[in-house]
Parts: sequence; C-alpha cells; structure tokens
Amino acid sequence: MSAQLRERLLSLCRAYDPKGSGGLELEKLHLAITTACIGDARCNSDLVHEALFAFIEPGFTSIRYERFVVWLCDQDAARDGPQPPDEEKKDKEEEVEKQEKDEEEEKKDKDEEEKNNEAEEEETNLQRADTSVTGAASATAEGPDSELDEAKQLQTERSAKKVKVVVEIPGQKDGRLAELTLPLGSRIREVGQAAIRQGALPIVPRLFYEGRLLNGGSALEPSDSLLEAGLPIGEAHLSAELGPAIVTASKDGTARIWNSETGVCEQLLEGHGGHVHFACFGPNCMSIATASEDKTAKLWRVDDGRVKFTLRGHTDAVYSVGFSEDGKWLVTSSEDKTGRVWIVKTGNCRCTLKGHDGPVLWASFTPDCQKVTTTSRDGTLRIWNPATGICDRTLSSAGPVYLTSFSPDGLSFATQSPGDCEARICNKETGECERTLVGHSDLIMSARYAPAVRGYHWR
Repeated sequence: MSAQLRERLLSLCRAYDPKGSGGLELEKLHLAITTACIGDARCNSDLVHEALFAFIEPGFTSIRYERFVVWLCDQDAARDGPQPPDEEKKDKEEEVEKQEKDEEEEKKDKDEEEKNNEAEEEETNLQRADTSVTGAASATAEGPDSELDEAKQLQTERSAKKVKVVVEIPGQKDGRLAELTLPLGSRIREVGQAAIRQGALPIVPRLFYEGRLLNGGSALEPSDSLLEAGLPIGEAHLSAELGPAIVTASKDGTARIWNSETGVCEQLLEGHGGHVHFACFGPNCMSIATASEDKTAKLWRVDDGRVKFTLRGHTDAVYSVGFSEDGKWLVTSSEDKTGRVWIVKTGNCRCTLKGHDGPVLWASFTPDCQKVTTTSRDGTLRIWNPATGICDRTLSSAGPVYLTSFSPDGLSFATQSPGDCEARICNKETGECERTLVGHSDLIMSARYAPAVRGYHWR
C-alpha cells in the first residue's frame, strides 16, 4: 500500500467522523474506501474493511485512529494482505492512549491552577482597594466631610424605615380616608394620591401632622419626603381638610381639575384630538367624563389622570356627557342627531337614541336613573327609556332647547332656550311649564338645580 493511499484512507475516516464523536457514517465510509483502493494493486479493500471494523469501538461510535495508523504503516511488510493487529501492537496502542489521557489530565490541572491564581490575585487587589479607602477615611476623620457623610448615611438608613400613615377627617365618625405603610423616604405626594384613591376624593386634601401643614401652601413641597415632614418611625396620624373641586373643559383640547379655594390645577387631562365641549365628575368622584369635538367621549381616572375608556360610535362632534346617579351609566349627545347610552364598567354602547331632526345638544339621566332626556336644536325635548332606546314622550318648544337640570326629587326640570331671557320649570310627567323665572336682562346660558343637602330636597 502506498503512503499516498494511506493518507487518503485516514482523511476519509476523519471526514466521516471528524472528532470521533459518534457521527461515523459507515456505509458512506465503506463506499469511499472501496473507491480509493481501486487502482492500487497492493491494496485489498475487503481486508481494509475487516481491519477497519477491528478498530471500531463497541456500538460503532468512533474509530481508534492511532491503532489504525499503526496497522496501515505495517501493511507494506505483509504480503498476504492486511491482518488484524496482534496482542503486542494492542499493548503499544493502549500505551499511546494512556499517554494521551495523562497529557489531557495534566492540561486540566494546569488550567485549574491558573484560574485559582487569577482568583487569588483579584482578591488581593480588592483587599488593597479596601485598605486604601480605609486609610483615606482615617486621614479625613477629623474633618467636616466625615461628619457630613455620617449624617447622610444616618438619613439614608432612616429613610428606609417604615411608617404606617393614617389619614382621617378630624371630628367625623367614619372619617378615615386612607391607611398605608410606606418607607420614610416616600414623598408627601404619595400620601395625597392614596387619600384620593381610598377616600374617593376629587382632589388631594390639605394634610396636617401635629398641626403643621404638609402641602398646599406650606414650606414643604409635595415632592418632599415623609422624613423631611417630621413623621416618626412606626405610626403617624394625619388630619385631612377637604376642599371643593371644579372640572373645566376647554377649546385647547384639555380638561383640568382645580382646587377652587386655592386656584391650583390638581390634574391635567390630555388626550382628545379636538375642543373639549363638556366635562363632569362621576357621582363617586373617582371618575371624570369628557365630550369632545373629535367625535368621542372619554372616561378618566381622577387619581392619576389616565384614560379608562374612549367611547367611540358617534359620527360627529359630541356635545355633552353625563353620569346616572348610581354611576353605572353614561349618556352622550352629538351633532350627529343622536344620543347614546354607555356602560361605565366596560365602555360599551348599550343603545342609541334616534329620533331628533337636528343636533342633540344635551342629554341627562333623571335622578332615579329610569329615564334619559335629550334636548335638540329641532325645538324638542324627548324622554327615553335607556334600557331599550325607545322614546316615551316628545315635548315641543318654540325654538332650540339646550340644557336641562332635574330637581333632586326628580319630579320637575329646569330648562332654557338660546336667546331667551327666561327659564322655565316644567313637570317631568306632563312636560307642561309650571312656572317661569323672569328677571335677567340678557341671554340665560344655564339653569341648574342645587343638589340635595344632607338628604333634604330643595323644592
């Protein structure tokens, strides 16, 4: 067998099992060896195959290349063709294998030693760095910087301590608004927002601790920490003073929540794509609804100013939006000549109120939540069943009818028409005018009943 052929056969073995990892493809290898042996008179391919199987591991997983090389090198001396290796050659091959294994273990030991040396060196460097820092701190221990650093560290530790904050209205039964546990490093603002959420308030109340005002005109800012406000570790009771709130809608495309006593804007509601025509609080003061020129109404969270739902369905500007007294429903009016009743919990439309011949300017629920009234530029006022969307009654007027306001007992409503200097009180059942309010010298823009005071219904 020529040296060139020996190298060719070895290359074929490595090609079909490059790492001896078990990927040996025997059929392809046999075919390749047979092809390579053709043309070499000294090579018997059948014997080569037999010898090749002699060097294959059990299970045909890999070739012992060293043994195969030794065998091939001895083939030139064998006249009768290649034979399997004898015991002496096996011992030699085992010795070679052992030597390789020892070299591999020695390499592993060396790698592990290098890793240990690197770890020891890194630890030594860290110890040197700590020593340098300690030395620098010792050198400046007598100076003012050391005292400042110590004070900062103490403040940081105290800021991580917890305080249970209880917010309540003094002198009122069931006056507790909020209860929460916070680190002393938390902001005063977080307590105010918790009071809005848990107490169902439209704006942040004025907060006092031991008679000291913590927000709303005090020396402290809402961004200051509870630690700066003087709250202790453990538990602190804050007294709350509620203020009136107003929500406004503007042509600038926003709505704003205001503290009417201080004139401070507590929350900005941004998100509409056109003029905001109307805005109102929900009965629990936790939500606000807005109506816009962009053909939508929106339902907002009071505590953080985020949009809960966008009410889509009108095909033109939305003029008004109003809650039912139980807070479960919304009603909208639109330039598209319809009103719509919406489910507050899901933001889905329950029914559409169709029948007006002109834009619907105003829509509202009766106090008992059983009916909806709409007023239109077509000169009519309609009373609807909000469950079915069917019009129960149509009341006519000499001109367009704008806003309506129901009495707290729900038996009558107030209304006015554009360009009219008089307002009218009408019976809800008959629609007849019961009395006329005369005295203004110019256009009446709105007529609204005062809400019931402590359960007493104004008449």
